[in-house]
Amino acid sequence: MERSCRFRDVLIHDYFGIDIESIWDTLKNNILSFKKQIAKALESEKALATK
Repeated sequence: MERSCRFRDVLIHDYFGIDIESIWDTLKNNILSFKKQIAKALESEKALATK
């Protein structure tokens, strides 16, 4: 999750210095990991909302 947050920070704060090919490569190679992290975050949020 920490790596995803750092990746997001780069995208948000350094968008003029972003290498689109690098972004695409990162997504292609890590999409399953991102999907798992997003699902876990959504589950956590859902659990908190039902309390």
